[in-house]
Amino acid sequence: MKATRTVLIPRTKDSNLGEQTTLQSFMSPAPEAELPLVNGSCASTKCYLPPPEDGYLLLQEFLHDFNSRIPLFAPQSLQTLFRDCYSGANEGVPLAWVIVYATMAITHRLRAMSLFATPIDTPQGMWYLEMCLTRLPELLMGPPSLKLVQASLCLCFLLQTSNHRQRAELFASTALHMAQSLGYNELPSIPLVDTVLVREQGYVFWVAFFLDVNMSLGHQQPSSQRLADIATPLPSQDMVDWWDVENNTVKTCEWNLNIFSLHGSLAMIEAEASEKLFSVEARKRSPLDSPCVYKDILSKLERWREGNMLAKLNAEEVFKAMYRSDIVHCVMLEGAYFRTRYQLHATKALVGFRVRLDAFTPEALQAVIDQKIEPCYEDAKRFLSLAMLLPQGNLSTTWACFQAIVAAFCSIVSAQAIGNAGTIKHKSEDLQLSHEVLVALNFATEGQIEPAHEAVINLCRKLYTQMTVGWKQSIKRR
Repeated sequence: MKATRTVLIPRTKDSNLGEQTTLQSFMSPAPEAELPLVNGSCASTKCYLPPPEDGYLLLQEFLHDFNSRIPLFAPQSLQTLFRDCYSGANEGVPLAWVIVYATMAITHRLRAMSLFATPIDTPQGMWYLEMCLTRLPELLMGPPSLKLVQASLCLCFLLQTSNHRQRAELFASTALHMAQSLGYNELPSIPLVDTVLVREQGYVFWVAFFLDVNMSLGHQQPSSQRLADIATPLPSQDMVDWWDVENNTVKTCEWNLNIFSLHGSLAMIEAEASEKLFSVEARKRSPLDSPCVYKDILSKLERWREGNMLAKLNAEEVFKAMYRSDIVHCVMLEGAYFRTRYQLHATKALVGFRVRLDAFTPEALQAVIDQKIEPCYEDAKRFLSLAMLLPQGNLSTTWACFQAIVAAFCSIVSAQAIGNAGTIKHKSEDLQLSHEVLVALNFATEGQIEPAHEAVINLCRKLYTQMTVGWKQSIKRR
């Protein structure tokens, strides 16, 4: 089987994407890919690149919707990989195909997280992911490289937004270890002439760092990178652009929002919390030290919150001001912030940082409610209102922010239980918001789900039933 596919050869200058390819250049036969199909009746055949128009759109959407916010690839580098795969120059180079397939999968995943999702986006993204997973193990046996780090981070994002989210941490950690072995956490001992490559290496390190730190902290595991061993500068929020383009920030005439820098600076705070509060060494210190460290970390978290424009926007303003993929990025950023804040409050209240505690098990979530602790009620409502801007049937966002969603849900239930949810109107809004969250969680259970996740969702169902009964009783008493 052969098919006509695109070849990305001529380039034109575009103010949004730098060096860019043209659709008119897509006209020579495509090679057969080296990756065998995993599912379907054609498992013994070779798979191909998508049709020319689809390949072009997937590349442009990835660069605009994902890469401009999380700068994982220098655009010209990724365009070259696409061009060479379509022309046949990368035939027999599995890593190039893995990167092209992974970026296509991310684009389909982002499409699936939008109001314009089609029925094929989720399965098509999973198909590309399965293609990549068939070849990545043997690639990881080879020497570390920039492209291998980038491929691992792509797969981390894809797994993070699936029901296999717990496996994503392994890919983030592996990517970060490879980046360390390549020296990306340090400044080059000999200045490189290729400034784009230097920036690409630095950005890749920070992407690996914030993914690894965020997921490690959520599972009470040490990060793969010590803060003391980072010399690569954190990109500034005031940086004009990543790749000499104009679309790296979410912006209007009144404000702009730098997603990448905010992820990096939040990860620095999370890493400090991990080292000073949640580590084995921290638990050996005097119990008198923990409250001071806790207050310092919480203060830094609050300053981070107050210092970004997103905190000043409500859900309606976010929905009106942002492009569909930008809402996804903001929801994931808000989810990382809220999960960290809840984890700090819950751990302090339950065990005082003296022992290791997973704050997101059904037992711990219930214990916070039973003790009538009200961690982050306003932040919980805000985060859930943002998360529910995306389609309720969107499994990807539910899985990516699973811990934050269930913690926020339980925070609202806790506020209802101790009577701090305000007026009848506010209680009614809480009930409606909780119902929307439960719909999203229930939809997640229709597919394959791990027992630990199912146990947490069952707790949410029970709590919602109790909250509904309590609401009806309060109405009767009035």
